[in-house]
Amino acid sequence: MVDIEKLQLALPVCRLQPEEMAHLCGFSLQHGEDDWKWSFFFLAPPASQKFLYLDPFRAVRALLWKPEADPEWVERSATEIARALVRNTEDQRRVHYYDYSHHESPVCIPVTDFVALLRGQTDTASTAALDFIEAAELETIQCCKFDDADFDRVPRTLMTLPTLPWPKAMIEFVPAYPWSFYESDGEKERVGQELFLHWREDIRSVAAAIEKRWGMSPYRFVDPAVDYDDDDVHRFLVLDWCCHFMPSSPFVAFLVQRSGAASVQELRSALRDPESYFHPFEMHCTWATGDADRIRFDFRTFG
Repeated sequence: MVDIEKLQLALPVCRLQPEEMAHLCGFSLQHGEDDWKWSFFFLAPPASQKFLYLDPFRAVRALLWKPEADPEWVERSATEIARALVRNTEDQRRVHYYDYSHHESPVCIPVTDFVALLRGQTDTASTAALDFIEAAELETIQCCKFDDADFDRVPRTLMTLPTLPWPKAMIEFVPAYPWSFYESDGEKERVGQELFLHWREDIRSVAAAIEKRWGMSPYRFVDPAVDYDDDDVHRFLVLDWCCHFMPSSPFVAFLVQRSGAASVQELRSALRDPESYFHPFEMHCTWATGDADRIRFDFRTFG
């Protein structure tokens, strides 16, 4: 049986794709600071949590990189170490985030778990590097500001954000079909676009039923021929598209597991059920939604 409240707790508060709250770089003293491949981000957590997450593969890759290192060895080693970190993290503390562009989202883990699991593994990370990551997380939690019109432009930190999405945060900006960049193959993208347009028409009756039940439409349909405006969509309907388009993706498997659904189809039925929309939502033009004021931390200036 699908538990919508548990599903909501598995998703970030501000939007489905997590905010990048901090950018950490500078682990290789001779590497250009503008090269993002050898850096990583702190990500906003799922609802009600007040600690940050990261992609362990990207973080380990940044820590292992040295100018003299073989890039293939770095990639291979980072993959092996990241897999071990994920295996040693409790299942309920592993998160697959939604990524608008890509369906192959990585498993992310809490920053605190990442640091604790690497303590003592000096071949992977120095004590100084882990101290830096630990200090950066604390500062990000306390200082990274979320500036949004819904807060009357009064910035909030992670500690003062609502524990669940506020009504406008339930709505997603959809400028093209989600996961439209999953392949560089133009034919596959064309097929995906056709599937999305068919799904979009099919969802009109679902949106009408939800509007009848709650007095507000969960989907703002824009003429696809208009190039200055785009659809705004309730997060649950975005999730329904993901389940329809890529039912075997890691993100969809995560949604099924966290919601308690017996199958993708059972989850889709719940996501389309008007009774699942009891959490307040408010349709609006999402392009005006504020972002987190991301902080940049450079290891070369630490200490």
